[in-house]
Amino acid sequence: CFKCQRFGHTVQACRGIQSCARCSLPGHDSQTCSETPCCINCKSDHPAYSKTCPRWKIEKEIQTVKIKQNLSFKEARKIVMDRTPRAGVSYSAVAKGLMVSSSTQTSSEAQSHEKIKIPTSSPTKPISQNGKNMDKTRDNNRRDQTSPSKLNKEQKTTSVSHIEPSTTVNSINPSSRIPTPKTDKKEKPKKAQNTFKETKAMKKARLQLHKKNLEDKLKDSIKKTKDYTLGSRASGGVSLLVSRVFPYRQINLNSPIQAVAVQLHVVSPLTICCIYLPPNDDISQQDLDDLIKQLPQPFILMGDFNGHNPIWGSVDFNIKGQQVEALLEDHCLCLLNDDSFTFFHIPSRTFHTLDLAICSPSLAIKWDFSVADDLHNSDHFPIILSYSSDDVTYPQRPKRYIFNKADWTLFSQMALISKQLVEKESIDDVVYEITDILMTAADAAIPKTSGKIPKNWKPWWNEECGIAEKRQAKAWNRFRRYPTTDNFIAFKQEKANARRIRRRSQRNSWMSFVNSINSRISPKLLWDKIRKISGYSKNSLYISVLNLNGQVITEIKKIANALGETFATVSSETSYPPEFITYKTTEEGKALNFTTSSNEEYNSDFNLTELNRAIDKSRPTSPGPDDIHLNMITHLSESSLINILRLFNRIWREHKFPISWRRALIIPIAKPGKDPQDPTNYRPIALTSCLCKILERMVNARLVYILETNRWLSPFQSGFRRGRSTLDNILRPLLI
Repeated sequence: CFKCQRFGHTVQACRGIQSCARCSLPGHDSQTCSETPCCINCKSDHPAYSKTCPRWKIEKEIQTVKIKQNLSFKEARKIVMDRTPRAGVSYSAVAKGLMVSSSTQTSSEAQSHEKIKIPTSSPTKPISQNGKNMDKTRDNNRRDQTSPSKLNKEQKTTSVSHIEPSTTVNSINPSSRIPTPKTDKKEKPKKAQNTFKETKAMKKARLQLHKKNLEDKLKDSIKKTKDYTLGSRASGGVSLLVSRVFPYRQINLNSPIQAVAVQLHVVSPLTICCIYLPPNDDISQQDLDDLIKQLPQPFILMGDFNGHNPIWGSVDFNIKGQQVEALLEDHCLCLLNDDSFTFFHIPSRTFHTLDLAICSPSLAIKWDFSVADDLHNSDHFPIILSYSSDDVTYPQRPKRYIFNKADWTLFSQMALISKQLVEKESIDDVVYEITDILMTAADAAIPKTSGKIPKNWKPWWNEECGIAEKRQAKAWNRFRRYPTTDNFIAFKQEKANARRIRRRSQRNSWMSFVNSINSRISPKLLWDKIRKISGYSKNSLYISVLNLNGQVITEIKKIANALGETFATVSSETSYPPEFITYKTTEEGKALNFTTSSNEEYNSDFNLTELNRAIDKSRPTSPGPDDIHLNMITHLSESSLINILRLFNRIWREHKFPISWRRALIIPIAKPGKDPQDPTNYRPIALTSCLCKILERMVNARLVYILETNRWLSPFQSGFRRGRSTLDNILRPLLI
């Protein structure tokens, strides 16, 4: 409590008077106090907020046990107080006093005793051996430590007799016995009561001394003893998220510090390293120096350093702040931080600067530092580094036509291909002008995508989530301007309400998504949903880095050249065995005895029916280098289609294939389950011109018809034939 300076409650629940945190006297503030420090909790010569206070350490341990064991405050306090040694009572004295025989003592067995002085201020309660009354005994002892204990009439083991406070008692030897009073009747001697309060730590020490002679019941009690060092709460750690559109490679760091680093290639190679220094861990200066030496230049080092230093706006020093200052001086680094706070301490409602951004000197003038205004449900503000120069070309996705929003009437009117155009002398010029006409009409009648990389949308986000987020932001802005208790409580309420709404929306969205997978949806939609559930993303197709012969390649052009060289090597004769190369050379040297005539049926000109059939059987796949899509051809006017047919017949008769149709776009597809950094683990997909594929389909249909009707194909060939498969060759021997 910052009002009465005591533990166990906050200012809102305090009923005490305002006390000075320095001298513990009421009536003034600690900021103007010059008296001798005196802690109000332990009466030692230090302020109440000092972390060297033994009471503060006990309260911190209680909070640690409470969080780690997921217990209530009362249970955690009970555990800590049980294992905390009591002042004035040593373990050796308790062990000696408890080393007694379990047999009944008689007067004839009494011997001399050693005297022990028990402090007046710490009389104790009798021990309940079965442990059932321990909680009640401890609570009563805390309430009234000076009241005498009530004696239990029966005890399972013999113990030291109860003595009034500030008296001298006899400590019993292990072989000694307490005499029993003589009576007329033969009664069993009464067992004495215990004077000491046996904590769990004392009990554990006593059981360890007599471990070999323990009974089965005591052995079971040892097994039930908890180890409070286990089950600690996960904390710390660091991660780094990188967009796949930027080429990057991970840098392996050999350091005990929690850090991760990657090297991006934007304009030139740039190393990004994120670091976290836990507040309670000791980090040596040598470890920080070794980490800096492992980072390729130039680099940016950013993260939560948990350091305080006036250099970045702190009001005090700590060890980590001094280490960071030494790191800046020893390696000639630059600090990008300004006077903005980056951390909000919720218990004290104060702002600090713990997150830093450090860079190489060559990057200091090119990067701007800023801090976001919203915490985003954290206690750290996001820090933002912006590149101020204009020499960065941000990657974009290829711009694609949006065909469902196209004006096909306008497209048909603009995409007119005349007969005079087709009859020009050069076929390459004709193809070039037809491509230009189609693309000009498409740009005017069909909208395109922006090319920007889309943001990841949240399917569970709805209007209610947006309203809750705005109310939370409004409450936060009000608290930042006026940091009062009421505004802080209002902010926490809005934050909890927004979190509850988000979780409910996420749960309902997931249930709706799973319920949509039923027997009525199409197989394509079914597999799309399954891929989303399994985490598959199309962004995984990006190639960030290649490793070619031990050399790491990150530049886009060099990656393309490396893949092209690999594909060319695989397709060249160097990958063929020598026997096949010899056979290939021999067969290619033979002259073909083939004569043909233009009067043959398969050499005649194509007709409009063949063109329409080829267009109908084509699928709207990805376009080639000319960017002409099948949807554009299907929406051409009939006169334009007839002139395209004339172009095809001219190519067929003159035996001249357009040069632009010989080019293709090569798309590398990574082989599943293999290393994506190896260029040999990709297979190429070639995208050719759509007009070229239509002509190829027409030629293929005519050749297949001629070969099938004349039965020029072997009856044992099943591949690439309609109505046949490899299953025919498997079943043929069985039918014979």
